[in-house]
Amino acid sequence: MPDEYGRNRIQFRFWLDANDPHQNDLGYALLELKKARKYAPTLRNALTLWFTLQHGRTDVLQEHFPHIVEKLAGNDDNDTLQRILAELETLKATASAVSDNDTGSSVALDVPAFDLNFDDIDFDDLTEAVDVGSGDDDDAAQNLINSLMNL
Repeated sequence: MPDEYGRNRIQFRFWLDANDPHQNDLGYALLELKKARKYAPTLRNALTLWFTLQHGRTDVLQEHFPHIVEKLAGNDDNDTLQRILAELETLKATASAVSDNDTGSSVALDVPAFDLNFDDIDFDDLTEAVDVGSGDDDDAAQNLINSLMNL
């Protein structure tokens, strides 16, 4: 689109109101774009996006912001929500089965077995390693050692 002088490059100027906080922030962002030499391409991309969206086209939005399109489509959040709901149903069923167990029905829970072997522990060394101070800490430390020895 050549201008009235036949030139193929046209410059547009516009004003921002520094008293409007939104426009003031926009002005600072545009100054940063100028410093980074990204002002003109960013404005072209922004205006292209604006006009294509106004005409109902989302191809430019998809090209520049595919993660936004996915969020708008709800695919990502919907999958996460469905996984959470499925896990919640499983937990409810397990909780129900455990509470039914109190009334006599049997439920097999998948609980890993722990091999608690204390044969290799020298409890005399453990007693010496505990720093027994004064006051209530003495009783707490001794209670811990006694509990471990009774296992």
